[in-house]
Amino acid sequence: MRLGCRCGQLLDAVGFRTPHTPLRAAGETVLASLVSLACLAVGLRILGQSLPHEVTAADALFFVLQWAVVAVGEETLYRGVLQRRLTGATGLGPGILLASGLWAFVGHIRAPAIENMVFRLPQGIILGCLYARSKSLYPPIFAHWALNLAALSGV
Repeated sequence: MRLGCRCGQLLDAVGFRTPHTPLRAAGETVLASLVSLACLAVGLRILGQSLPHEVTAADALFFVLQWAVVAVGEETLYRGVLQRRLTGATGLGPGILLASGLWAFVGHIRAPAIENMVFRLPQGIILGCLYARSKSLYPPIFAHWALNLAALSGV
Protein backbone atom coordinates (compact mmCIF):
# COMPACT_ATOMS: atom_id res chain seq x y z
CA MET A 1 0.00 0.00 0.00
CA ARG A 2 2.80 2.36 0.86
CA LEU A 3 4.55 1.68 -2.47
CA GLY A 4 1.41 2.70 -4.35
CA CYS A 5 1.26 5.92 -2.37
CA ARG A 6 4.89 6.73 -3.17
CA CYS A 7 4.37 5.97 -6.87
CA GLY A 8 1.33 8.22 -6.88
CA GLN A 9 3.31 11.01 -5.23
CA LEU A 10 6.13 10.61 -7.76
CA LEU A 11 3.74 10.70 -10.71
CA ASP A 12 2.02 13.76 -9.26
CA ALA A 13 5.35 15.51 -8.66
CA VAL A 14 6.43 14.97 -12.28
CA GLY A 15 3.14 16.31 -13.61
CA PHE A 16 0.77 13.40 -14.18
CA ARG A 17 -2.20 15.14 -12.65
CA THR A 18 -5.45 16.39 -14.04
CA PRO A 19 -5.27 20.10 -14.86
CA HIS A 20 -7.35 22.33 -12.56
CA THR A 21 -9.49 23.35 -15.51
CA PRO A 22 -9.55 20.40 -17.94
CA LEU A 23 -11.66 22.18 -20.56
CA ARG A 24 -9.32 25.17 -20.64
CA ALA A 25 -6.29 22.85 -20.78
CA ALA A 26 -7.89 21.01 -23.72
CA GLY A 27 -8.40 24.31 -25.55
CA GLU A 28 -4.84 25.39 -24.87
CA THR A 29 -3.59 22.00 -26.07
CA VAL A 30 -5.46 22.34 -29.35
CA LEU A 31 -4.15 25.89 -29.78
CA ALA A 32 -0.57 24.81 -29.00
CA SER A 33 -0.91 21.93 -31.49
CA LEU A 34 -2.11 24.31 -34.21
CA VAL A 35 0.73 26.76 -33.54
CA SER A 36 3.25 23.90 -33.59
CA LEU A 37 1.80 22.60 -36.85
CA ALA A 38 2.15 26.10 -38.31
CA CYS A 39 5.82 26.11 -37.21
CA LEU A 40 6.25 22.73 -38.89
CA ALA A 41 4.66 23.95 -42.13
CA VAL A 42 6.75 27.14 -42.19
CA GLY A 43 9.92 25.18 -41.42
CA LEU A 44 9.22 22.72 -44.22
CA ARG A 45 8.64 25.62 -46.61
CA ILE A 46 11.91 27.28 -45.55
CA LEU A 47 13.88 24.06 -46.00
CA GLY A 48 12.09 23.12 -49.22
CA GLN A 49 11.08 19.74 -47.82
CA SER A 50 7.87 17.77 -47.75
CA LEU A 51 6.49 14.94 -45.66
CA PRO A 52 5.42 11.50 -46.89
CA HIS A 53 1.82 11.33 -48.09
CA GLU A 54 1.33 7.60 -48.68
CA VAL A 55 1.14 5.51 -45.53
CA THR A 56 -0.31 2.01 -45.18
CA ALA A 57 -2.75 1.11 -42.40
CA ALA A 58 -0.09 -1.10 -40.76
CA ASP A 59 2.42 1.77 -40.86
CA ALA A 60 -0.16 4.11 -39.37
CA LEU A 61 -1.00 1.74 -36.50
CA PHE A 62 2.68 1.20 -35.73
CA PHE A 63 3.40 4.92 -35.69
CA VAL A 64 0.31 5.77 -33.65
CA LEU A 65 1.39 3.35 -30.93
CA GLN A 66 5.11 4.06 -31.18
CA TRP A 67 4.69 7.81 -31.19
CA ALA A 68 2.26 7.66 -28.29
CA VAL A 69 5.00 5.92 -26.28
CA VAL A 70 7.60 8.42 -27.54
CA ALA A 71 5.39 11.39 -26.65
CA VAL A 72 4.80 10.08 -23.11
CA GLY A 73 8.47 9.28 -22.57
CA GLU A 74 9.90 12.49 -24.01
CA GLU A 75 7.41 14.77 -22.30
CA THR A 76 7.94 13.02 -18.97
CA LEU A 77 11.71 13.42 -19.23
CA TYR A 78 12.07 16.83 -20.86
CA ARG A 79 9.09 18.66 -19.37
CA GLY A 80 8.20 16.71 -16.23
CA VAL A 81 11.74 16.19 -14.97
CA LEU A 82 14.21 18.53 -16.70
CA GLN A 83 12.02 21.59 -17.24
CA ARG A 84 10.61 21.37 -13.73
CA ARG A 85 14.11 21.24 -12.22
CA LEU A 86 15.63 23.84 -14.55
CA THR A 87 12.73 26.20 -13.94
CA GLY A 88 13.28 25.85 -10.21
CA ALA A 89 16.97 26.65 -10.62
CA THR A 90 16.91 29.34 -13.33
CA GLY A 91 13.37 30.72 -13.55
CA LEU A 92 10.46 30.00 -15.88
CA GLY A 93 11.74 31.43 -19.19
CA PRO A 94 15.29 30.11 -19.01
CA GLY A 95 14.05 26.74 -17.72
CA ILE A 96 11.68 26.31 -20.65
CA LEU A 97 14.34 27.43 -23.14
CA LEU A 98 17.02 25.12 -21.68
CA ALA A 99 14.72 22.08 -21.55
CA SER A 100 13.53 22.82 -25.10
CA GLY A 101 17.11 23.13 -26.31
CA LEU A 102 18.04 19.83 -24.69
CA TRP A 103 15.00 18.17 -26.28
CA ALA A 104 15.75 19.63 -29.70
CA PHE A 105 19.51 19.21 -29.90
CA VAL A 106 20.39 16.38 -27.49
CA GLY A 107 17.19 14.34 -27.74
CA HIS A 108 17.40 14.49 -31.54
CA ILE A 109 21.18 14.57 -31.87
CA ARG A 110 21.20 12.51 -35.08
CA ALA A 111 18.85 14.90 -36.87
CA PRO A 112 20.36 17.78 -38.85
CA ALA A 113 20.95 20.82 -36.65
CA ILE A 114 18.94 23.07 -38.97
CA GLU A 115 15.88 20.80 -38.56
CA ASN A 116 16.30 20.91 -34.80
CA MET A 117 16.55 24.71 -34.89
CA VAL A 118 13.65 25.27 -37.28
CA PHE A 119 11.25 22.54 -36.10
CA ARG A 120 12.02 21.13 -32.70
CA LEU A 121 13.22 24.14 -30.73
CA PRO A 122 10.07 26.23 -31.37
CA GLN A 123 7.87 23.18 -30.77
CA GLY A 124 9.73 22.43 -27.54
CA ILE A 125 9.16 25.99 -26.34
CA ILE A 126 5.45 25.70 -27.13
CA LEU A 127 5.20 22.34 -25.34
CA GLY A 128 7.15 23.77 -22.40
CA CYS A 129 4.81 26.74 -22.12
CA LEU A 130 1.82 24.41 -22.30
CA TYR A 131 3.26 22.33 -19.44
CA ALA A 132 4.06 25.43 -17.38
CA ARG A 133 0.59 26.87 -17.89
CA SER A 134 -1.40 23.68 -17.28
CA LYS A 135 0.89 22.26 -14.58
CA SER A 136 0.07 18.86 -16.07
CA LEU A 137 1.89 16.59 -18.52
CA TYR A 138 -1.31 15.52 -20.26
CA PRO A 139 -1.67 18.61 -22.53
CA PRO A 140 1.94 18.56 -23.83
CA ILE A 141 1.81 14.77 -24.27
CA PHE A 142 -1.34 15.08 -26.36
CA ALA A 143 0.09 17.98 -28.36
CA HIS A 144 3.36 16.09 -28.95
CA TRP A 145 1.45 13.01 -30.06
CA ALA A 146 -0.71 15.12 -32.39
CA LEU A 147 2.43 16.64 -33.94
CA ASN A 148 3.89 13.19 -34.50
CA LEU A 149 0.68 12.05 -36.16
CA ALA A 150 0.60 15.17 -38.32
CA ALA A 151 4.15 14.49 -39.45
CA LEU A 152 3.16 10.92 -40.33
CA SER A 153 0.10 12.00 -42.31
CA GLY A 154 1.92 14.72 -44.20
CA VAL A 155 -0.13 17.64 -42.85
